[in-house]
Amino acid sequence: MNAQSGRRGGIIFQGDVTSALLLFLIFLLFGSVAIASASDDAAVVTVVSGKAISRRPGQEGTRHLKRGDAVLAADTVETGSDARLQLRLADGAVINILPASSLRISQYAFTKNTMRRSAVINLLQGSARFFVQQPDKQLRSKISQLERTEGSRFVIETSQAQIDSWEADVVIETDPEKSTVYTLGGGVTVRNRSNLVVGTTRVGENLSVIVVSKKAPTIPSIIPQEQRRIFVRDARLF
Repeated sequence: MNAQSGRRGGIIFQGDVTSALLLFLIFLLFGSVAIASASDDAAVVTVVSGKAISRRPGQEGTRHLKRGDAVLAADTVETGSDARLQLRLADGAVINILPASSLRISQYAFTKNTMRRSAVINLLQGSARFFVQQPDKQLRSKISQLERTEGSRFVIETSQAQIDSWEADVVIETDPEKSTVYTLGGGVTVRNRSNLVVGTTRVGENLSVIVVSKKAPTIPSIIPQEQRRIFVRDARLF
């Protein structure tokens, strides 16, 4: 019998072995691709000035960040007293981290074909500016509003506040006593991080609120012109 003829009486012939090997190699190839896709970077460093480091759970020591470095979910980044760091997330959002600040990407997932994202960013201390934008316009026109928003979220947390955004330009400053939220464009909703505190406040463009422990956000107030000028100055340094 020709070995190429196939399987007879439970014996695997050459043709079967070749097919099995081919299938195995295809499995390895596409299996590796799937694993790589599951571990995509959450963000990349686009600007760094001064000393900025990152810490990764399960790894000892710190890593000095440079332009092009990847930042993964669960990583914590820190800036020195004269350092500035900019991160671009996979969905296009940008975070400008000011000096003497610490930020952790607590959770992050982004599905490109539907433009759904799930992000929880924890600003541990200091100040950061978040540019949270909608998906690419060309793709957005093909996806309904319901599809884009269902299951999507972009949440920024501090020790006192939770800020939810779909599209906004927002600056957040936090210290052990309070968190201040400045909305420069778009809008966000702000509440106390504690579930025991009732009250969610919508903060529209050119408004700010303050959140302290065990209290609902303050009534929104207009951002002073001098404060806006400071934000413009800071943005030019990135």
